[in-house]
Amino acid sequence: MKRNYFSVYSMVFITSSFIIASEVLLSRIFALLEGQNYTSLIISLALMGFGISGTILTLIKKRIEKSIPKFFDFSIALYIFSLPLSFFLYAVIPLNTLEILWDAKQAVFFFLHFLVLLIPFTTGSLLLAISFLLEIKISNIYFSNLAGSAAGGIIALVLMNFFHPYNAFVIFLILYLISFGINLLITSSKKTFLIYIPSLILIILIFCISISGLRLLEYSQYKGISSALRLPNSKIILSKITPYGIIQVVEADGLRRVNGLSYNYTGDIPVQKGIYIDGNQAGMIIPYNGKDSIEYLNWCSQALSCFLLEQKDNKSLLIIGMGGGEGVLRGIYNGFSKIIVLENNRWLIEMMKNELSEYSGNIFNLQYVRAYNIEPRNFLRSTSENFDIIEISLYDSYVTSTIPSLSENYIYTVESFYEMYKRLSPDGILSITRWAIYPMNDAIKLFVTAEEMLQRYKIPDYKKKIAFIRSANTATLCISKSNISVEKVKEFCKKMSFDPIYYYGITPQELNKHFRQKGNLQYETIENILSDRKKAFIKAYPYDIRPAEDKRPYYYNFFRLKTFKIIKQSIQSMPFHEWGYGVLIILLIPVFLISLILILIPVIIFYRKESFPESSKRISPVVIYFFIIGIAYFFVEIPLIQKMILFLAYPVYSFSIVLTSMLFFTGLGSYFSGRFKPKTKRIFIFLIPPLLIFILFINLILKDLSGLTIAQRFLFTVFLTGLPAFFMGFPFPSFLESLKVNNPDAIPIAWGVNGFASVISSLSASILGIIFGLDVVMVIAAILYSIAGVLFRNYFYSSGK
Repeated sequence: MKRNYFSVYSMVFITSSFIIASEVLLSRIFALLEGQNYTSLIISLALMGFGISGTILTLIKKRIEKSIPKFFDFSIALYIFSLPLSFFLYAVIPLNTLEILWDAKQAVFFFLHFLVLLIPFTTGSLLLAISFLLEIKISNIYFSNLAGSAAGGIIALVLMNFFHPYNAFVIFLILYLISFGINLLITSSKKTFLIYIPSLILIILIFCISISGLRLLEYSQYKGISSALRLPNSKIILSKITPYGIIQVVEADGLRRVNGLSYNYTGDIPVQKGIYIDGNQAGMIIPYNGKDSIEYLNWCSQALSCFLLEQKDNKSLLIIGMGGGEGVLRGIYNGFSKIIVLENNRWLIEMMKNELSEYSGNIFNLQYVRAYNIEPRNFLRSTSENFDIIEISLYDSYVTSTIPSLSENYIYTVESFYEMYKRLSPDGILSITRWAIYPMNDAIKLFVTAEEMLQRYKIPDYKKKIAFIRSANTATLCISKSNISVEKVKEFCKKMSFDPIYYYGITPQELNKHFRQKGNLQYETIENILSDRKKAFIKAYPYDIRPAEDKRPYYYNFFRLKTFKIIKQSIQSMPFHEWGYGVLIILLIPVFLISLILILIPVIIFYRKESFPESSKRISPVVIYFFIIGIAYFFVEIPLIQKMILFLAYPVYSFSIVLTSMLFFTGLGSYFSGRFKPKTKRIFIFLIPPLLIFILFINLILKDLSGLTIAQRFLFTVFLTGLPAFFMGFPFPSFLESLKVNNPDAIPIAWGVNGFASVISSLSASILGIIFGLDVVMVIAAILYSIAGVLFRNYFYSSGK
């Protein structure tokens, strides 16, 4: 069972790196091809693979005891073989999730996808599980495992800066094969090398040729770019790979789109070019040839704020979200002397300033137009400038996520609206446009969140400062620092044939004159929201329209458990992409059952059958302990990733920095855990809960750190997340080392139980975060680690070791 230490550590490191990298890359590939967000599913499958590997190891442990080093090499080859096989099978299974509700065949395909994607995570995890049986210190192996995982996330993100996610996947696969070949040359015979390496090279070549020849990497027909490319003379004129996705620009005959346009407009609308990110529409580039060419932009619901604003010189406009420049052109048309655009995607800014500048009239290079690559709320906190209009672009709703209801968004929260409101001039207006689509949940939640902001921060006479209107497909809300002119709102709606939803003094007879209202956005809805009955109304409402807050930043989630009844009656009442945590619940049920059947039950049955009676008596604390720390770890990691998005400005930064920091410092903690006595380890475990409670209040500190550079933010995040993560690295290897000495037969069950808990915790943490808020999830984690500390103490105290 002896083995070259370096070869084991290196292969554990590289394998762990590739497992995490494949999670990132496969999630990106699936989002590109199908437009479905598989991130939660991929993470759960990866964790399930770890659990199933524990079951397999339990069943084969006795048979491989005398040849563990050889089986270690075989498991590496098996993992390499399973990666291209799994990807190919996934690509050829014709799943369409949009039809899954009414086509039973699609449900079968989804289950097959589930099983196919599970294969490589199981084989990779089996390799890691076998490494714990080698005569090498567990804490060192665990450190290599977590350090490799940390590196994998960073490497995947770096590769995606330069390559298509599929190409990055193939590059990583080839590098892994090379590492395996070098490892075999060092530790095994040439015969073993010649058996494995040529066969695996051939398999990878066949895989690459098949994927290319069968054209299995094309966009789903339901993506926006697919529709655009079906138009006459369509072609992609520009393409750029970025960490935010693949940006592509399409031109075609007849390609044009204007949201919120009045039916009364009779002029011409020019042909436009479409911007697509990962195949999803991100805006339309409008040709600018003088004011006459963009008159139609003032016939949209978004123009209400410009119509309401008092005429004056030196007007300033702040636009959140670039899109294709529609907001900038509207500002130019209405004579604004200063226009600032805030856009998270710097590559989009560069394209509009350079490659696309001539077509768009060079508007982003005008002296009075400035585009900044900065997170909007960081800008609002750091600037002292006030604006006459602050406009939130509609186009964020195209590209937020393929399933936006599962995504956090810190722009549409109560706190965010107030930060914008504070940056308005004395007569300034905050203008927010969302979709007005049946059953009108988006528009209702927007109004609820805005009303909550005005009431919470005690804005005087706030009911007189709101105007809310709708077009055929958009709803525009204006919040002013001064009282809004009701007559002007009426005049604008009459001219455009728009319907008012609310202004001060509105009557039921004034609603729904031009658009027959289907859905819940009725006069009674607005009246209830503005009254003392608001809390009871929101609680009884069939959808989740609670105001989004920084502690629960899920604006796009409209799902609640009672919504299942409505969906059952009519699928149209809530599209699949709005199901929110309902999707996670649906995923959690099969994940739980499969994990129970393939992980927990087999391990427990086998342990009871094979173990000695005296060791069986002490298995209960082992099961409880490893179950608790499996749940607790992800109840810390997932809220931290979501909490740090606002501070780090970009979700991709938060995911990579927090994940890398936690994995590395957890690994570092596990490495040093072997150097301390049980009493000291117990103290370190009990330090975890107070550190987590401290992090709950970190938002109070982060608000004052908005002036830090991005590098300083990275370092602060690493410190903040690394400190508890270091101590979180002690519980798992410390207990496992004890089992290796006192009860080695319990190691597989510890591995399996921990894997089972990890599988359900990743989905459960997201569900609880959406329902109750991220802070509640962190508090649960602190309680679980406290219980783990007590169990750790009692186990060692009772054993006398």
